[in-house]
This record gives sequence, structure tokens and C-alpha cells, in this order.
Amino acid sequence: MTEGPLTPSVDDSLVPLLMQTGTVASLLGNAAGWQKLAGALKQEFGDFAPGPDGPRYVNLCTIYYQPRSRAVVTDLEGDRLIELVAGAIAFLEMFMDHNGQWPYLRRQSWFADGDHVIAVDVNYYPDRSEYKAVPSFHKDSAGNNVFVNLIFDNQEPVEATEWFADVEEPSAKRREWQEKLLPPAHLAALDHARAVLKAGPEANAPVRGGISHGEHTYLSWVDDLVWHATPVAAKRVEYGAADALRAHQGLDAAPEGAFYWYDHQLGVYVFGIELLGTMAEGPGPHLRGWLADRGLKAQDLDVRTAHTAWRELYRGADGAQRLGEDAAERERTDWRVNGQYSVANAYDGRLAGSDQIEETPIGLSGRRRANSVEELAAVQAVAAANQGKPRSFIRTWVRVLPKDSEEIRKADVVF
Repeated sequence: MTEGPLTPSVDDSLVPLLMQTGTVASLLGNAAGWQKLAGALKQEFGDFAPGPDGPRYVNLCTIYYQPRSRAVVTDLEGDRLIELVAGAIAFLEMFMDHNGQWPYLRRQSWFADGDHVIAVDVNYYPDRSEYKAVPSFHKDSAGNNVFVNLIFDNQEPVEATEWFADVEEPSAKRREWQEKLLPPAHLAALDHARAVLKAGPEANAPVRGGISHGEHTYLSWVDDLVWHATPVAAKRVEYGAADALRAHQGLDAAPEGAFYWYDHQLGVYVFGIELLGTMAEGPGPHLRGWLADRGLKAQDLDVRTAHTAWRELYRGADGAQRLGEDAAERERTDWRVNGQYSVANAYDGRLAGSDQIEETPIGLSGRRRANSVEELAAVQAVAAANQGKPRSFIRTWVRVLPKDSEEIRKADVVF
């Protein structure tokens, strides 16, 4: 294949950066710098208590980078906290150099020519060990993330983040939004990576999870190419045509803004978007035709579109019959539901027009999870051992912004 200007070279492929996991010591040669930083963060923010509607993290800073300069924006004040922020920045720059993210970014013409700025948001979670009954797969991005990093302050084994590669095209809504935000070359790099991953073993790999055995573990990934979830030591619900029919009356009466129903027999919420989205992965005759007539894919079924499909296909007694026929077709292959919708694009108030985009993670309903198969008992044991212990870590979002973006102007950034 002849490489054009929007075709990434081998060196510029995102595939090797898809997901990296390990320990800080294995990546950097030792963990002394991280141990010092993590200890200082815990000492300073260990008692942080978010308000009822506030974030569960401390926003340490955002670092804005151009090729030969940087600017730091932080709300923290005082010499001690400013020194702590400086230490975090120095550590993260070294970390991103070693995990390959900075070498990748420096090679991109859209960054090297100064047309775009890299923004690294640095957030500290003193404790994110809340109980979750079902896995909630999502992406952190509001549409302009390139990478995400999680660096844990753990001394004992912990439950590992669950994830699998997103090898499918984004929904039309997500694609349209990203085209307003990202350099065309980066969109092409994402498409190239999806094609490579879809042709390889990641296309059908199980959902990773299990246990992180090392001390001070980390994860680094390409946000748009990965569905991930906070670990859950429980199985999903196996679903079938009888279950779908049992949900019919509740969903049929549900308003568009609350398109869900609680199944007492299964003990889960049945979300209309998840039911129809997973059915659309192997659609029966009615749903298949409805999607085809509108040029839609399974991932295009957001809450509003799924409710429209329900209203036009499955409303009333005749609709129940059509639902049963489509669900019977779907249950010919493995069918599991989370009892939760999935978010492919998170809201970010810094981006005008930003909105949450729900999407069906294609393939998830038929994939087995490490946390529900071979490693379930081990994950449950580790979760029990960690009960009451804080799950603390740094999270970084690595975003790309046009140099003249509203965010940079509002932040009064001067390079």
C-alpha cells in the first residue's frame, strides 16, 4: 500500500499504544519517584471529601504543551502545593516518555507544526473504591482525548480495570462530533488502528480484567480504541427472548427520558438502549429492516433513536410479537446484558456543544469476561481483602486542542 499523508507509518501507528499495563518499577526502572509523589498526595489530600454533586477527585492542574514550551494552569495555591504540582508534572513527563505517548505525539505533524496544543489534565483520586454491582463500560473522552493514564498507589494486589478493544466504527453522532475537534490525520490514525485490530486477535478477545499483582501498577491506553470499566467481581445476566418479552410491558409504558424497566426476576434494570442495541448486533427481521431503511448501525441506537425504534416496531400487542421474533433470533448466540447503558462520549463543559453520547459496545454482549469466568473467585477474594482500603491513583487525560481554542483563551495561557 502506498502511504499518503493521512496514512500512519508503522512508527506512527496507535496499535502498539492500544493498552499498556505493568508496574511503575518495570516501566521506569524503579518506583522511588512515584512512591514519594503518591505519599505526598495521600498526606495532602487523603481526607478529601467531595460534595454530593462534586467530582470525586482533586484537580491538580492542566498542562498545555506546544512543541518547545508549556504552560501550567492550577487552582491550588501555596508554596507546598505548587511544589507538589511541579513534582507531579516532572513525574508524568517522564512516565509518558517511557510509555511511548510523548514520542508518538512529538512525531505528529499536527502537533509539531504548532497548529494544535496537547493538554494533560492531572487528577488525583484519594479513593475510588465504591461498590458496583454491574460493569459500566465507557470511554473517558469528551471527543478530544488521545490517551488516558491511570497510575495506582497500591502495595497489595488489586482488581484490574476491565477492558477490550473497540474495533468497530464509531456511531455517526460520535464521528460527526470528533470531526469538529480532532486533526484529520489523527482520525485517519484511529481508522487505521481499528482496521488492523479488527483483522487480528483483538477482534474476538475476551474482556480483560482479573487481578493486578504488582506493586504500583499502571494502565495507559488510547481512549477512543478501548471500552473500559471499573472492575466488578460479578457475572452479567444471560438474556433471552422470554426475558425480552417480560420487559415489554414496562418498556412500552416508559417515557423517552426514562426508557428503562426493573426486572425483579433477574434483579437488573433493563435499559431500552441496551436491549435494542444488543439485539441489533444480530438483528431479527424487523429490527434489521428498520435499521437498514435508515442507514443505521447498532452503535447508532442512542436513547432517543432506540425509543423511536421501539415506538415504531414494538409498541402494543403486535409489537410484542415482533419483539419476540427478533429476540428469538438474537438468542441463537450468546447474549448477556450489563443492566447499564454505555457512554462513548462524556460531557465536558470546556467544549461548546459537548454532550453525552450513549453507544452499544459492539461485541460486548457475546464476549466472556475474565471477571466472570476463570478469575471470578480470585477477583472476589481480592475485592474482599481490599474492602475498606482506599483505591487511590492519578488519572491523566491527554487531549488535543486547536491552538486558538476557546479553552486556551479562557485559561489565559501564554506560552
